[in-house]
Formats: sequence, C-alpha cells, structure tokens
Amino acid sequence: MFRKNRFSDHPDSSTDPRRYMTIGDKTLLAAVVLIGAALMVVLPRWVLSGGAEVDVVSEDRLLGSYPLADERLIEVPGRLGLTVVRIKGGRACIESSPCPHKTCTKMGDVGPEGGVVVCIPNEVVVRTTKPRDDGIDAVTR
Repeated sequence: MFRKNRFSDHPDSSTDPRRYMTIGDKTLLAAVVLIGAALMVVLPRWVLSGGAEVDVVSEDRLLGSYPLADERLIEVPGRLGLTVVRIKGGRACIESSPCPHKTCTKMGDVGPEGGVVVCIPNEVVVRTTKPRDDGIDAVTR
C-alpha cells in the first residue's frame, strides 16, 4: 500500500543534519553566531543611556528634569489627576497614580542604565536621560 522510498535502504541515507550542511552553510552559521556575540558586547553601550537625570513628561509637555542623586517626591498633574513620582537612591518610579489598573506603579523603577515608566491613562512619562553638555536645547529638521 505504501511505497517504500527507493533511497531508504541506501547506506548513505541519514537524518543527520551535518550531512546536509555544506561548507558555505557552516561558514554562514559561524558568521551569524560571531556577529550576534559581538553585538551583545557592543550594543549595550549604545542602548543604555547612562542617564543621570529623570525627565517627567505630562500630556506631551516636559515638566522638568530632576537629578537622580536628589531624593524627592514630584506631583505630576495628568489627565485623570495627580501622579506621584518618587526619586530615591538613584532610581525613579511612579509611586501612585489615579489610573484604574495601577500598572504603572507595578512597572518597577528606572535608573542610570536607562528606561521608561509610563502611565498611559494619565499620560505621564518618566524617563532617564543624559544631561546635555553641548549647549543645544533642541534639534529640529
């Protein structure tokens, strides 16, 4: 009923994937692995902000930049009410917010390594940034 593969009894037939990989395949695989490993070492330096300040944004307006070194509570007016941002120990987080699910308070904190905490319903964003030393306030195109 079922037809047998005519090559199945051949001594060279094997399901070993190494048998089907050519030298070019092996070279390509090695290059992809090496490039991936190199990017894992190099990219964090570009991606991580190394920020020393926290920008607090409400309804698309920058309300202020605060140093991570200073401990403070910041009351941020938003669409639904006041969101409280806490800066303590070089980290910043949303301590309380009037949003219904309180997801933003459970997001954790951000610090010098970079990151963003967002309260979407109240339109409040807390992000770490580097202070600008070049004297430029804004760049447009």
